[in-house]
Amino acid sequence: MRNQFGRRLLFPTSFSDACFRTTPVLSEWMDDPEARLTLLHVYDAKKSGRREIERQLQSFFAEADQYGRCERILLAGDPKAQILEHCRRHRYDLLFLPASEPTGFPRIGHRSLRASLLREGHVPVWTNSDFSRSGALRQAPKNVAYVMTNEPGWKEHCVEAAAAAARWNAVFHVMYVFPVPDVDDGTIASDLFTGRETGPLETLRAIVSQLPVTFKVHTSTGHERFEVRRLLKDAHADIAFISSARAMTRGLFGLRMSPILNSVQCQFVCFPDNPRPEVLEQPRLVDRVALPDAG
Repeated sequence: MRNQFGRRLLFPTSFSDACFRTTPVLSEWMDDPEARLTLLHVYDAKKSGRREIERQLQSFFAEADQYGRCERILLAGDPKAQILEHCRRHRYDLLFLPASEPTGFPRIGHRSLRASLLREGHVPVWTNSDFSRSGALRQAPKNVAYVMTNEPGWKEHCVEAAAAAARWNAVFHVMYVFPVPDVDDGTIASDLFTGRETGPLETLRAIVSQLPVTFKVHTSTGHERFEVRRLLKDAHADIAFISSARAMTRGLFGLRMSPILNSVQCQFVCFPDNPRPEVLEQPRLVDRVALPDAG
């Protein structure tokens, strides 16, 4: 399997501490000789001068320039609108959006930028737990997890997660949480689910068995929020791939990231609901760079 996932990377940075702490993760992804990185900053032209912001952008993650596959883009306007429009014009595999610093109690009507971009965009989002503020380490993941759901496109998501596990030679953990069964005869949900040869779990096993990764299948029955957390901890997951349905939740204070993401200290890649559009784009500078032979 040739890994095509996670090679075109977009990192919208606000120059915050959370962004600085994400740079070791970016370095790990950039170890792929075919990876390309775009650093993007959106500023308010009414509050900041372009020249000063340009200097900040050029100095941020300066070591990325050594890869020769990095470009920096400065835009003015509303961050969400500009990032969404940029992603519509250019194709990316992964959008890096680390958890922001806590600002106190939730605000009524406040919408998480991460959740908004995941809901309205079409690019998978890399993020981390809100309490992961001690700084990321540059180390290859040893355990990669995929939390299976029945959303459209789950087979493609499973293959992309397996491709990420293969790139790091990591153990691939596939997980499914069965709902509490509504039966009176003592039959458990997993028996009903796996007893069908064409059931999703059997399809999952068939797909993963054809991929060049060492894999383990984990199942559980119960409340998804608690069981997913337990399965991820049991697998010692370093990075988990999940759907937007599991990554987001809507509460009294608006759209936000799911508590599942805050219950396990690991990286997450969240797949959006929106399909990736077929768009024509102008070649970016970073795409015109001649890349060395991977061998």
